Amino acid sequence: MQAPSGGPPDVTPPEISNTFPKQGTINFQGRKVELHFTKYMNKNSVLENLYIQPLTNAEFDWSGKKLSIEFKENLKPNTTYLINLGTDYTDFKNIKPSEAFSLIFSTGEIIDTGKINGLVVDKNPQGIFIFAYDITNIDTDTFQLVNALPKYRVQVGASGNFTLQGLADGKYRLIAVKDQFKDLILNENQDFFSTAYQDFSVIHGKSPDALFRFGKILDFSSPKLFSAEFESNQKLKLFFSENILIGSLTTSSFAIYDSLNNYHYSVKNYYIDNQSPNILNLILNEKIKTQKILHISITDSNAVIADTMGNVFNEFGRTVKAKSANDEDVSEFRFVSASIRDSSVNIPLDRQIFFTFSLPIDSVIQELIEFYQFPDSSSVQFSTNIINSTKLLLNAPLMFNSSYSIKIPPQAIIPLFGTNKFQDTISLFFKTEDNRNYGTVSGTLIDSSGTEFQKVVVLEASSDNRFYQATVNQDGKWIIENIRSGDYRIWVYEDRNANTITEMYYPLNFPKSFILRVLQLL
Repeated sequence: MQAPSGGPPDVTPPEISNTFPKQGTINFQGRKVELHFTKYMNKNSVLENLYIQPLTNAEFDWSGKKLSIEFKENLKPNTTYLINLGTDYTDFKNIKPSEAFSLIFSTGEIIDTGKINGLVVDKNPQGIFIFAYDITNIDTDTFQLVNALPKYRVQVGASGNFTLQGLADGKYRLIAVKDQFKDLILNENQDFFSTAYQDFSVIHGKSPDALFRFGKILDFSSPKLFSAEFESNQKLKLFFSENILIGSLTTSSFAIYDSLNNYHYSVKNYYIDNQSPNILNLILNEKIKTQKILHISITDSNAVIADTMGNVFNEFGRTVKAKSANDEDVSEFRFVSASIRDSSVNIPLDRQIFFTFSLPIDSVIQELIEFYQFPDSSSVQFSTNIINSTKLLLNAPLMFNSSYSIKIPPQAIIPLFGTNKFQDTISLFFKTEDNRNYGTVSGTLIDSSGTEFQKVVVLEASSDNRFYQATVNQDGKWIIENIRSGDYRIWVYEDRNANTITEMYYPLNFPKSFILRVLQLL
């Protein structure tokens, strides 16, 4: 015995049955808009997906199935307004609408019909918005996007497509943004964003299509020295706000000062931590046997410390404090790990071969390292490089479907300091990938862009961040060899700054043109 089921479940999508004002109204003078839904709605989901263009402050009020939108300011004269609803909102039973909705009306005699259609190329375009700034009568040389409110905003669809509509004839600057704080502002170093390769002019309601390639956040901030901490009575750790690289630094670049006793401590060695690259380890020339509060700073303005984006440290003279420790320094120079696991197979040819040690390496006796290719046991020509003081990099031209062995005896690695616990020979055996897993892609590029900039064809793997690229010759021919099997997206850009790097750009400049829309691939 049980209650009746109540019939089949409700799967009817919600719709907007009526609006005030009516669709296409002109000379609208009111300050309130009403949307009447066919069903009771999930109110929060509706409000989270409702956008007013141009951006206008408003208050929202629900009465049953009706949503009232009351503007907190007088609407601008002779302006076309849009109320946009995407497809991510739901009714009370979590059923989504079958299509997006737009209500368009004007405070003047005409309704602007200008459009900019576009596409954002990204693996997951969900949550990306297009911000559009009206720069028709603005000096673009001084215009700053950061902290400026866009006039228009539209959400990108699941396919990456978007349409800005209701635009008056004029000039617009567009950026694609993942608005982290939902504040309609591009927050520098916080919001992920990408730019189009040009500004867009709407003439007689028409504009070129916009194409974006979405990238990672651009970092313009310099690394900062956050804090310091003693690990032992001779080892001090400096904590930076992000991972760092050392370009120019000496042991005399640091000031470590005991203000109570008017005493300065000097640095014997320094190195970037191999586990946490945002930590700079300092080894002092003497042990501090009693706990003291010390002031630490980097005082040498000629020192070069930068993050991985090239932003340079500039807080010279800024002081942090640390309390010295009584523990003895027990640093040991030992082998930590290799970038390739022993007896691995199917190793890509571009895999870096490096060996990480616990403390800095002073030098390498390359002649003592054995690097062989099998089955004929021929010697492999290689070079060595020390990375970040603690990593030994071996550079060698590897071949497909080949087996290799590497042996590094203890006497080949000379430590900079610390007790040498590296006593066993490092042995590594691995086999590279079979070239049957690779292929070649070639083609002809017919360019209708009208520019003379170098064109670069890029294959981007769908499964990971692998890129393959090739420059296009004068006949439009290009070829990319040794491509691992898989699914790829193909796109093309103009290399306007001639560095063949597919970086993302600050919105005030357009150094590259992402121009797949004007190219034909054969």
